[in-house]
Amino acid sequence: MVEPSSGLSLNRQLTLLGVSKSSYYLATRPRPDRNAFLKHLITRVYQERPHYGYRRTTAELSVKYEVDVGEARIRTQMRQLGLRAIIRRRRIVTTVADPDGRRFPNLLQDLRLERSNQAWGSDITYTAAGGQRAYVVSIKDLYSRKVLAWRVSNTMDASFCVEALEEALRRYGRPGIFHSDQGSQFTSKAFVKALEAGGVRISHTGKGRAADNGQMENLWYSLKYEGLKHVQAVNLAELRQAVNRYFIQYNGDRPHSALGYRYPNAVYKEGLDSVA
Repeated sequence: MVEPSSGLSLNRQLTLLGVSKSSYYLATRPRPDRNAFLKHLITRVYQERPHYGYRRTTAELSVKYEVDVGEARIRTQMRQLGLRAIIRRRRIVTTVADPDGRRFPNLLQDLRLERSNQAWGSDITYTAAGGQRAYVVSIKDLYSRKVLAWRVSNTMDASFCVEALEEALRRYGRPGIFHSDQGSQFTSKAFVKALEAGGVRISHTGKGRAADNGQMENLWYSLKYEGLKHVQAVNLAELRQAVNRYFIQYNGDRPHSALGYRYPNAVYKEGLDSVA
């Protein structure tokens, strides 16, 4: 137990007991004050990430503030505060196939993801900058959900996709499988050549099976809803800055429920260490 009159400082006692300051203050306050303190922390999380429901808020409090509180209590406090996660809307799919592009079978069916760099995925979405249409491509490690590389462009040619791929290969090595839809950028000669030169097995989502690329779709929902919803980029440079900020935060400071509320950067590293 913590003893204020002992010769050790409060910080030292809490460190030895493995108790965080937030949990200590929460436990030692009278119940009205404890609830007020907890609501203060919940409000702080909500102001930063209004898309979080009670489950993600509970995880954020545990990871960021080391507060050990159950989901039921967080749900009750959020209800009393009138805080509700803002639900995102699904986007319109605009994949355009190239009749002359090369196509490959779907290698992800029944594949169990067990390590980093086992399989990467990629996709393109659209947004806007200065009232003009803009496009974002990203390359993602499907095991850890870490976004490895990305590019923003105002055109839909394959060059910005090839640039993102080359950066990912240069920084992270090569995956066993690279998966995408059958869009013209991913079936282009330049893109396929870059993959085959590295000995990467190519995988494509089957025609009419957009759900097979679901993890990439989820990434776009998160980017648009969490990262760009309140951004009014007046030009491509500002949009690039916003996308950069979000993906850096997504990799290192956004807990994922599918990862046990851990961060992609940490899971990616663990996934590499497991096969070292």
